[in-house]
This record gives sequence, structure tokens and C-alpha cells, in this order.
Amino acid sequence: MLSVGMRLGVLIGTSSVQAPRWRPMLWVATAATVLFILGASARLAGSAAAEDLLSPYARTGFVYAIGKRDAVLIGFVNPRGAYTSARFQVGTTKSYGRSYPPGEPERFYSGYHPAEVEEGAVGLQPGTTYHFRLVATSEGGTTYGKDKTFRTRPR
Repeated sequence: MLSVGMRLGVLIGTSSVQAPRWRPMLWVATAATVLFILGASARLAGSAAAEDLLSPYARTGFVYAIGKRDAVLIGFVNPRGAYTSARFQVGTTKSYGRSYPPGEPERFYSGYHPAEVEEGAVGLQPGTTYHFRLVATSEGGTTYGKDKTFRTRPR
């Protein structure tokens, strides 16, 4: 049953003379718990099927703080209403080969407004040209940002 965690407040101060007052409750939950509750409540409300969701929007931004072996990558993601993960693909060719952040966890976003994605790419080779792009994934699909390049500083 979904009654756990679904209440908005706690009823306090009841008496025959005084109207009840509601006080907000503070919930601390893991991301998995929040996703379970949100997913369950969406199903109860008759939400759209996964095929009806829009793919997230991913825009590869720019690179700054380029060093000999590292750089900071910037991009923008609009989840378009679905819980969305984002990562950068980086490599010396358009086959990429590396993801940042590496492995799990990726960065997660939700809502309908664009959010900035910033990630450090490390372990790069000096004086090398790299391709990179932002990838955003949700139940609505996967979107790939444009391929862009940067060059690390020489030795």
C-alpha cells in the first residue's frame, strides 16, 4: 500500500474547541524510495505510457579549464518531465570510448526546465584532440548532443 510517505502532514492540537492544525513532515529518503513513490503515484493517477513520454533534450555546451590531462565539460539537459540521467562521452574519435562520470552514478535531473551539466574529464593525454558530446537518457528515450572537439594543452 502507498500510504507510507504519501501524507502531507501530521494532525496535531485537536480538541473540541480548536480546529486541527497541519504541520509539514520532514522526509529523508533515498533516491530509490523517491522514484518508487513517484512512479507508484503516477501509475495510480493514470500516467502516460513510456512510449508517450518525450525524449529529453541534450545540448553539448563547451569546455573550459583545459589542462594537459584534464578539462571541464559543460552541457545542458531538459528532462521534459521524465526522470533523466546525463553523461558525457569523450574520445579521440567519434566512437568516443569513455564516459564521464565513469560508471555509476550518473547525474540525474527531473522537471521541465533546462539544467546545466558540468563534469571533469581526467586521465587525458597532453596535446591531443578529443571529441565529446552530452547524452541524456530517460524512459522517453536517449538523445545525443552534437559532437564537439577540444585539444588538451601540450606537454
